[in-house]
Amino acid sequence: MKILALMSLDVFRNSLGMALKELGHDVLFLGEFDLKLLENTITQFSPDLVMDMGWDVWHYKASQNSTLESIGSIFKKHDLFHVYFAEEDWLHFERWSKRYCNALKPSFVLTRSHQCIPLYEEMGI
Repeated sequence: MKILALMSLDVFRNSLGMALKELGHDVLFLGEFDLKLLENTITQFSPDLVMDMGWDVWHYKASQNSTLESIGSIFKKHDLFHVYFAEEDWLHFERWSKRYCNALKPSFVLTRSHQCIPLYEEMGI
């Protein structure tokens, strides 16, 4: 499977990202990007899915310059399955994950927080 991993932090790349590679997936890491680069990368790489994690550096930048919705639109335009690993939901659901998921509308959310599962279900995820 071809996976576009939107991960700029080494801790994410070296954990989940490398685990996906070790399982035999073709993983392309894209950590620093703009909308045009993201679009070009998707067009050239043709990923089967996009995956990102928790609170990464690019999340902060995208939330500050109001591009989260545009990123979600690009995923939708290319009909990509988007997996968001909400790593620290028990701490950041209201402050971050809920806002992020409302903006990008991921296809699936991985969470380690059992209490957040019904909250995602209420959001239609």
